[in-house]
Amino acid sequence: MEKVFERYVAVLLKKRLAPSGFEVSAQDQTHKLFSIPAKFQLRPDLVARSKTETVVMDTKWKRLSSDADVNYGISQSDMYQAYAYGKKYRAEHVYLVYPRNSAFATSSDKRIVYGSGDGVKVEIVLLDLELRQECIEELAKELSSS
Repeated sequence: MEKVFERYVAVLLKKRLAPSGFEVSAQDQTHKLFSIPAKFQLRPDLVARSKTETVVMDTKWKRLSSDADVNYGISQSDMYQAYAYGKKYRAEHVYLVYPRNSAFATSSDKRIVYGSGDGVKVEIVLLDLELRQECIEELAKELSSS
């Protein structure tokens, strides 16, 4: 499911960001964690680049919860990874994208942002995957007309 979620997010972002001048690459391999010697390949799920901005996104097929004892259930290793992406890609924004679920009761307008104090900000994004009735009706209409 991780790969399906990653590809789904990639398709959505490529369509949405292309008109804004962003080029989106999946499984980018531009940087290694260390340059001397060049070791430990970094491979964020998605990197969006424009002429003036770099945005790094990593998808996580994990269930977050607003009731979790620590940090909504976000793993420390995921945050270390996001921090490394921010530093090496000199990204203005790093996003960890999780599927939204019913266990996460935070209102949709509340942003979860972590700042390192040295220029790296990591924002948690909860993507709603629920097929709504109007989407299903629209899809059915489109299929019946073809």
